[in-house]
Amino acid sequence: MSFDGIVMNRYVRALNEALITGKVSRIYQVSNYELLIHIRAKGKNVKLLLSAHPSYARFSLTTMDYPTPPMPSQLVMSLRKHLEGAFIKEIRQLGLERIAMMTFLGRNEMGDDTHLTLYLEIMGKHSNIILVRQDGTIIDAIKRTNPEMSQVRIVQPGARYEYPPLFDHKK
Repeated sequence: MSFDGIVMNRYVRALNEALITGKVSRIYQVSNYELLIHIRAKGKNVKLLLSAHPSYARFSLTTMDYPTPPMPSQLVMSLRKHLEGAFIKEIRQLGLERIAMMTFLGRNEMGDDTHLTLYLEIMGKHSNIILVRQDGTIIDAIKRTNPEMSQVRIVQPGARYEYPPLFDHKK
């Protein structure tokens, strides 16, 4: 089954029911394209799989066990720094597009509240998982692009997050 906008809408609704107010406890990168997030929600421990695989991009709750690397990647260290201990505030979809946004409420090093958004772009070979600050700057992404790689948009730390091409939506 393809992961289109209608299927994504059902997943977003299901994740809202299962994960809202849940607290991120651990994050792992289980492959080049997949992240596994352990969340404590509604009195249970659950695992959320996020995949930006070119052929199998998706996100869903899972009960499967995945091998985890002994050393976390730079991406995982960044995600852990910003998201571990944060609460899931909202999960929504951009219209019926294949973009979902998970908003987190956490704390920075100074103890101030921070709002971060994890964009899940499920678009075949262009799929991506991108963590963005409240001001719209990218913290990190599972797939980075620079000006030499793409003239359409830059996806790397410090750049402004922009929707993929052909989208004319407001955040």
